[in-house]
Amino acid sequence: MKTTEHLPITFVTSANGNNKADIFKTRLPAWQITYREPFFNEAAIHERAPQNEHRPQVIAEYKAKDDVMLAAAMSRIADAIVQDGTLYTNGAEQILLYTDTVQMVHVSDAKKIILEKPVGDPLLWATYSPEAMIQSGRDVEIVNALTGIRTGKDGIGEPKTVMLRVRYMAKPFTREDVIAYANNPDNTITHTSGGLSVANGARHLYDMDKPLVVSIADSMDEEPVEIMRFDTWHHLTKDELKSFICGAVEPAVEQLTKKILSF
Repeated sequence: MKTTEHLPITFVTSANGNNKADIFKTRLPAWQITYREPFFNEAAIHERAPQNEHRPQVIAEYKAKDDVMLAAAMSRIADAIVQDGTLYTNGAEQILLYTDTVQMVHVSDAKKIILEKPVGDPLLWATYSPEAMIQSGRDVEIVNALTGIRTGKDGIGEPKTVMLRVRYMAKPFTREDVIAYANNPDNTITHTSGGLSVANGARHLYDMDKPLVVSIADSMDEEPVEIMRFDTWHHLTKDELKSFICGAVEPAVEQLTKKILSF
């Protein structure tokens, strides 16, 4: 069976997102992955995006569209982008990759709450924020939007998106549990959607005896298709969990590439 063509990928991310690009490079060794700084304004994009479950997909697609538009305007060439003085759309094919991640808490069958990175002092957030306690005893999903644009000798394509969703259950925990996590100098509260990182010190707040399910879909309006299931997940390493929480899962990248190449 012929495998999906592995076009080179440029991960477009700000400096504080370079660690995510590094995870993609480590977890997807068969792919050629580099990264560059974006042209888009992430804060402005977040203000424009809706406050519902479509938010990560909309943000990732806004990033792609804004980045390409602004880069083209800066280069003064409508169908090309300049990077370090080189027109890299006028030659070898590649994919520009943009992502956004949120935590989605299933409060009930009908209600979902979207959590992003907490702002401000982590200890104050842990002590007073209602969001610090929303996950307690509930189903939680990490939702990653992966949006790609193909560039090359024929110009720039349209953005295509794949959603990677990772669902698991939180234990019933207390405010004191969250405060203890915030007091740990290794915590990553302000760098983690929802504040509590399953891969960086907060996994004890989640029920590893309940399933962790990884699924993909073409949009948030489609039912996700399960691609991996761990009925218990004590054995999953920190690096494996990091790949799930940032979207560095090869079946998702394969599906995104197929969508991009089919147009």
